[in-house]
Amino acid sequence: MRIMDKYTMDSEAATFYSQAVQLLEQSGKPYLMGGGMAVVHHTKMERCSKDLDIFVKPSDYMSILQLFAEQGFEVQVYDVRWLAKIFKDDYYIDLIFSSVNNICRVDDAWFHRAVKGYFGEQEVLFLSAE
Repeated sequence: MRIMDKYTMDSEAATFYSQAVQLLEQSGKPYLMGGGMAVVHHTKMERCSKDLDIFVKPSDYMSILQLFAEQGFEVQVYDVRWLAKIFKDDYYIDLIFSSVNNICRVDDAWFHRAVKGYFGEQEVLFLSAE
């Protein structure tokens, strides 16, 4: 199942999210899709969401932000402990690299537990359900 088949979104959102995933792939940095997209992947239930939650290692988030900024997206480090944001028009991505209290940083173990799936035509890794 392709995640976009079960994920309710308008065409502008679908274009934004697809461009974002293409840029994430281009970055060469590992990432995990979480939030609503992971819920759809694991439950197969249709739902909608206002954003895309992407999990990356703390050492990678700045270079990912730079890539998006170079492509015309607005970027912001919202909280240096755990969260950055990427914006385009009314859509945004939460780029998450730790927990707010910084005791649960994204690391290799997150990627070892991840599960493969598809977002549109692109194979991606989803956060595990645990």
